[in-house]
Amino acid sequence: VETTGVRKWLRLAAERHDVQFWTSKDDRPPRSPFHGRMLDSFTGEEGWVKAIMAPFVSAELKELHFSFERTNVAQQPYAFGSVLYKGTLKEVMVQRLPAAVNVFNVVEHGRHFYRTLVWTSDVHNCLADFQPRAKVLSMDTFQLVSNTDPLQLAESGPSLVITRNLFAELGEQTYIPRQYLEGTLPASLLDNYVFWQDMRDSTLSGYQRPELADGTKAPSMIKVVLQAVGGADHEGFDLALADACIKRYSLLAPVTDDTPPQVDPDAPVLTLTNPAKGGERFRKMTEVFLRLDTMSQVLFWSSQVGTMPHFIELPRLQLSFSARPSGGEEALYLCDNEAGYSVSNARDPMVLSLIAGVPHGLLLQNASGDYAIICGATAMPLHPETETDPFTGALILNRGSKEWIAGVGSVRHYMYLVHVSRMFLLMPTLAASLYMLLLRFLDRRYGAVFRMADSIVSDTALTVEEAQIFDLLEWTLMDNDPNAHACRLKISLATSASDAMTPPWNLPEQLAGYATVSRFVATECRLTLEEESFLLAQVSSVHSVVLDNRRKIVDALASGLTAKVGKLQFPLMPALINYDSVADNSAAAGAGVDLSGLSLPAYSEPDETTGTLALRFLNSVVEDGLALGASGFDLTSGLIGMATGAGMGKAIKTVGFLLAYELMTGTLRTKILGSDNSHTLGALLVRIIDPDAMHSGFLASALRVMAHNYWKCVHWSPLPDATYLPNYRTEYRRLLEEERKSTSGINKYLGKVTDMAATMPAMRKFLQLVAASLSGLTTAGKLQLPLATQEAPEALRYITFEPMSQVERILMGLVTPRSTDVSMGARVLTAVALGGEEFSGADLKGLALRLMEPIGMDTFLVSGRPVLGSQQALTAGGKWPFEVEAAAAAQTVMAQDMVRRLKGDLQLHADRLASTNPEVLVGFSAQDLREYVKDPQGRKANEAVKQVTKLLTALEELHAKDTARAAAAIAAVLAAANSTEGAGTQVGRRKYELAQLSGQAPVLWFEFLVALLINKDAEAELVKLNPFLSEADAAAVV
Repeated sequence: VETTGVRKWLRLAAERHDVQFWTSKDDRPPRSPFHGRMLDSFTGEEGWVKAIMAPFVSAELKELHFSFERTNVAQQPYAFGSVLYKGTLKEVMVQRLPAAVNVFNVVEHGRHFYRTLVWTSDVHNCLADFQPRAKVLSMDTFQLVSNTDPLQLAESGPSLVITRNLFAELGEQTYIPRQYLEGTLPASLLDNYVFWQDMRDSTLSGYQRPELADGTKAPSMIKVVLQAVGGADHEGFDLALADACIKRYSLLAPVTDDTPPQVDPDAPVLTLTNPAKGGERFRKMTEVFLRLDTMSQVLFWSSQVGTMPHFIELPRLQLSFSARPSGGEEALYLCDNEAGYSVSNARDPMVLSLIAGVPHGLLLQNASGDYAIICGATAMPLHPETETDPFTGALILNRGSKEWIAGVGSVRHYMYLVHVSRMFLLMPTLAASLYMLLLRFLDRRYGAVFRMADSIVSDTALTVEEAQIFDLLEWTLMDNDPNAHACRLKISLATSASDAMTPPWNLPEQLAGYATVSRFVATECRLTLEEESFLLAQVSSVHSVVLDNRRKIVDALASGLTAKVGKLQFPLMPALINYDSVADNSAAAGAGVDLSGLSLPAYSEPDETTGTLALRFLNSVVEDGLALGASGFDLTSGLIGMATGAGMGKAIKTVGFLLAYELMTGTLRTKILGSDNSHTLGALLVRIIDPDAMHSGFLASALRVMAHNYWKCVHWSPLPDATYLPNYRTEYRRLLEEERKSTSGINKYLGKVTDMAATMPAMRKFLQLVAASLSGLTTAGKLQLPLATQEAPEALRYITFEPMSQVERILMGLVTPRSTDVSMGARVLTAVALGGEEFSGADLKGLALRLMEPIGMDTFLVSGRPVLGSQQALTAGGKWPFEVEAAAAAQTVMAQDMVRRLKGDLQLHADRLASTNPEVLVGFSAQDLREYVKDPQGRKANEAVKQVTKLLTALEELHAKDTARAAAAIAAVLAAANSTEGAGTQVGRRKYELAQLSGQAPVLWFEFLVALLINKDAEAELVKLNPFLSEADAAAVV
């Protein structure tokens, strides 16, 4: 079409597309409409802007001094600003709620200027997808900023502009590359639609990407209508401002180059609502759904502008929720993917404890009051790598990892049903089990991890989704809690027979770690002796003293041995310098102390500190190391600094002798706790001074003697007195001032700078005072001189186990809650009263024989043939009503056992049907149903409706009553099982209760008690785990 010096314009005639290749960038500097006031001007009601920017202006954004628009933003959802940084125009958008700071680069493309998001302070609350990085805001809080650089410059160079003119009704359109819409439109729209701009009115049209077409959903298109704010741009810098109204239209057919958009006239037009705008009610609703995914991936659609969203879409998770009237002010949001479940506002403490540690989980509930937790499978959970809180249980949710998302299966979310007891979750798949175990581990809920470990095993190859979750367990290696070692070993134990699952850690290292800290492992996470012995047998202990000793001890304990155990190995003593093996008291000898040529530089006198400031100071001292004297001393700069009044402390960081001397004499009262004394701290620092320098010499000897005599050191005198140690700060300064008066000024120092190391009279005189004081105290018999200590005796090489009570065995970690027996074929239930809850014989009879007895179920039933005559035929002879043996999931050993059991149950059911006359609901015989079909509004049909309504009401009331009673019963059983109010002394009981609180004695949980029902020795097991229970108490619990 046209060729110039900067542009080549081609028309692809057969394709109805034009391409314009701009060979150079626009030399005009871009402009911004946002400028006029600085950040400090935002005060009062506008102070929210400054508050949100505060954590970043001195860090990530310290080089970007933004100028903001002059508009009053007291009631606005955003504040905009700009800055020209090294030739790149940057704009900032400060978002009020949810709070976020977004930095854009203004870039040129085809002689037009566009914004592209390059950095955000909150990856969860911006419209683009970024990889997260944890920014620590305080000791226990952090924020996920984007792992990008806000200072990155805009790239400049050639650009390619593509236009098309396919249909007259669409007119000429220009293709808008995705990067120029990042942060302006939600990423989920950019993922699924390609955008073209109408050259007539600047409207953007989004057309579904053909490779993402979903045959189960109607095709659609997006319209972004721009509504001008202010005047037009007459300077060609794209400075005109506009609000966008985003609408979605359902189409009758997909759009192609040959098929224009055909809007479905019967489908509603949806308008996208901005989560950052709207009132308090809307904001609370958005907070709920933003738990599931980021703002860029949650779309709030309304059928009318200005109304509450009635359709919430989460494309990345392939989830959606539709609003339904609830009978109250708030709508009920039903999950379209999980039939019957809606978002729950329940605050049941037991249920909330289950969702704790799942920050992206959403609580659902159905009409029957059953709960479920739904969370996205596309969120990759990790611990933040932060030095300020190495034991954090907080999670980073990397929701935008393309590699992780690619490994997720066709279902992008996990649905965990809450058991009716509300004590645990039901796992729908192996992937869901692995994911929840990982979340529990990262949340440091070790008891839950330990109990779940047995349920994550597969004897077939893991899917990509399962494998990537299992591999993430490697992140738990950051966790060195004793219980974490136990959990990793439990996972190794559970997967030991599976060739498909090799845990991502070194088993010998974990066993050694467990052996080292096993005393501190909570009872609920302890391995049994048999389990630990099995794992120890899997590894070699030839080169591990710890594992060899642990194996001997475990084997002895497992065999019940109570005498001497084997011969244990001890690791070789490391080659360390023994401070106490030297006794140099020469500094206190008086005559004969040689101080010739001995001196010290002045040092930077530290401020007195306590608490965390003292810890930071001590940390720097320990990290840098302590030299006894002037190690590393820059003589020239030190002397010049002293002579000019700057102080020699500018030249050396820490002098070990002087720091320890000040601490031990009390002139420097630095302490960690207010009740500490500085002498102890100084005496400890003496032990970390360079050991080579502490073998001999006056300075080393003086510190050794002082460290050994606390009361003689702290009572220093402000006057030179042979019975006290001199005050460094007063005496040295006095001597230094006398020295200065006797010299002829700075020239004397500068002229003899090479001789000054041996001729510092002030410091030498001060050391002479120290020597005199130590000698005087020795002569007066007021000093206790240190003696050299002997080497430590050889450690005992045998361990003896004395007979222990059951409580002692528990506290030693030798008893663990485990129920392995499953031989109880039947159990007789008897009436019992427990913790205020009474279960009568009538209750038990109804439970065992007729579950609906409390509502008078006989009044609703009548004998007769089943309505569906084929039901018995389907199951007769144990035939399957559907085929499952061929499914991939049915090929494992466990699955095949389950199939065989199901066949047996089916046969039993068929036999029962053949031998009994089944009951049907009154009014629901086959004849009754035929009459209802003939006359749906007749008397009999109305009577049937009343009968069903009556039954439903009775069932709902019974359900509510049973739920409340079950919760009370569970609480009563748990309280009774863990009670210590039986045998023993009061002191013994309280001691055991403290052990329970600390995790060192068992606190039994509901699932474990249920498992005991099929243990033939259930009562004895209970007494073993809680020695304060009597046999009668244990029987009542069971």
